[in-house]
Parts: sequence; C-alpha cells; structure tokens
Amino acid sequence: MNTAEKVWFITGANKGLGAAIVKEALASGYQVVATARNAAGAEKELGTHPQLLVVSLDITNDTQVKEAVANTVTKFGRIDVLVNNAGYGLLGYFEEMSEQTIRQQLETNVFGTMKITREVMPVMRKQGSGFVVVVSSTSGIKSVSGGSVYSASKFALEGWAEGMNIDMQQFGIRFMLLEPGAF
Repeated sequence: MNTAEKVWFITGANKGLGAAIVKEALASGYQVVATARNAAGAEKELGTHPQLLVVSLDITNDTQVKEAVANTVTKFGRIDVLVNNAGYGLLGYFEEMSEQTIRQQLETNVFGTMKITREVMPVMRKQGSGFVVVVSSTSGIKSVSGGSVYSASKFALEGWAEGMNIDMQQFGIRFMLLEPGAF
C-alpha cells in the first residue's frame, strides 16, 4: 500500500502537538482525519488540503466517537494510524480540586482515549494491521509539584498502552507511547 492510501486519524488536532502531527502527515502524503472539539478552530489552524478531513469530536461523547469513526471508514475505507492526542493538563494541588474536576481530567485523558481506541480497534483488526500512538507525558513517568491528578491520568495511559501493545500484537496492531515534556 502506498502512502497516499494510508489514513491517519488524529484527535486533538486543532493546536500544538496534534496540529503539528497533522501537518507532517499531510506533508508526507498521507490522508488525514483531524479531529477537535472545535472543528472551526482546527480548520483555521490547518487550512484546506485535498487529503484532509476535519471532524468535530469530543472524545468523551459516545455518539460523536461512533460517528467520527464510522464516517472515516465510509469515506476512506480504513484507519491505519490512530494518534490519541486529545487531552489537557490539570495543574494544582489535589486537596484544592473538586471531585468533579478530577473526574473530568480522568474522563478526558483516560476514558476518552480508551473510548476512541475501542471504536477503532475493530477496524484495525479487520485490516490485520494498525498503529496506535498514545500521547502520554514525562508526567506519566515522574510527577511534578502540582501535577498529581494530571500525572495520575498519564500514569494510567502508560500502563494501559503497554498492556494493549502486548494484547494487540497478535492482530498486527502495535501501540506506541509518546512522552513529550513541556513545550
């Protein structure tokens, strides 16, 4: 399969690392589905490209997750690379955070990432191949002051992605952790 036939599905693609990955994938000739809660912001950041599809997606929303993956498969027929980039950093001291705030951090960074991956896995298994990038953080290896809850979300992704890499290899699907520092 040539590069132009491979499809990248990238979450959190409206700014920062996600937008940079989209731009690099397009420059390398791939078809790209760029997702963001704010599709208009992503379109403004990414511009237009014949191999780019921008989709509105909140990874914590079951309906949007199912629709985004289904629409990608309908349009492109496959998903070769899933980049789980959507998430955010919650910083502050644990005792000053509400339970709702903590739950939202975990819902987005951990359960949202798992939700989109769960929806993409059957597509990759049917293809017999796939590559999943899980964007963690150096805070998923070592916590810093004021980062306990954010680190908890990234530590969870670390263990989950390592286990998924073991489980999915038999289906031709590999997982990779990306652990950027502050940028």
